[in-house]
Amino acid sequence: MPFETDAEDEAQAVDNMLAHFKENKAALEEFIKNDCIPSIIFELIYAAD
Repeated sequence: MPFETDAEDEAQAVDNMLAHFKENKAALEEFIKNDCIPSIIFELIYAAD
């Protein structure tokens, strides 16, 4: 889920990012469910070898 900002400093960029993710919470939940969890499972399986 890409995020671009025109913030002038890091603190403002973090504030913008948090606001963006709060506004797009459903998309973030979908990303976590579809991409992050399978990736973690795959990594755990192959890390055990």
